[in-house]
Amino acid sequence: MHRSDGSGTTANFTAHLSAVSPAWKAGPGNGKTVKWPTGIGAKGNEGVAAQLSQVDGSIGYVESAYVKGVLQAAALTNASGQVVTPTPANAAEALAAINLGPDLVGSDPNPARGYPIVTFSWILLYKQGNGAKLEPLRRTFEATLSEPFQAEAPKLGYVSLPPAVAARGREALKTLAP
Repeated sequence: MHRSDGSGTTANFTAHLSAVSPAWKAGPGNGKTVKWPTGIGAKGNEGVAAQLSQVDGSIGYVESAYVKGVLQAAALTNASGQVVTPTPANAAEALAAINLGPDLVGSDPNPARGYPIVTFSWILLYKQGNGAKLEPLRRTFEATLSEPFQAEAPKLGYVSLPPAVAARGREALKTLAP
């Protein structure tokens, strides 16, 4: 099962496949949409999850928040050769291993630590020109990046940001101008 629509989930999954398989990289490749060699497509994570739930023995990919009920996630081998399960701790370990760079846009399709298929979700903000919206934006994202809010992420099916990553985000908020 795969996504029939373009998605970041597909981009992340196929980037990992391309990183670990030269044949996949040369074949379908990676991106928000690819020409799948086989399988059934469904729209959105919810569509793929529904299809996976209805077809015994099926394999597919969905965002971690959709792995529930009868759906199970696969253990994978990361770049260090460790077989890891997709726990929140293993996903956070992988996120912490990614070099964000100075502009906080880092990614790694096969990190050396933790669960290898993981990525950040980004929020784009203007560095300047925010005007009267600056303070509400800053308060909103300071709250989102706070420990109490990050502690809620696993309950919603997401991974909490590693503390160092959240701290980098809070520091970036300080650089925004009206």
